[in-house]
Amino acid sequence: GTDLGKRLNALVLVLTEAEKFQKQTWVRDEERKVNGEDMIVTTIYFGLSNAFSADQQGTVALRGMPGSSGWEFTALSEGDAPARILKLIEVASLKGEIDFVEIPLEVN
Repeated sequence: GTDLGKRLNALVLVLTEAEKFQKQTWVRDEERKVNGEDMIVTTIYFGLSNAFSADQQGTVALRGMPGSSGWEFTALSEGDAPARILKLIEVASLKGEIDFVEIPLEVN
């Protein structure tokens, strides 16, 4: 009886913390290999489900999704994708004005 209650409480606590983590965003400057070239990109992570990167020059945009061996990033081909990702990062970092930014998002 009491052991089961304690275990259930611990499980609920772990699930609650995981849900909080999943709702957070992180912005990081990172080195990433793009088309065989090392680049510095700014990446915004949405929990453990999606990430978007762009270089400060606005020439490259990437979308990251978790894979079996960590995050896997693929290039976004839309010409205005780098500018949209940089705008998203500015808004999320509270550096830019609040705005709606359309991004190619998939939820698995």
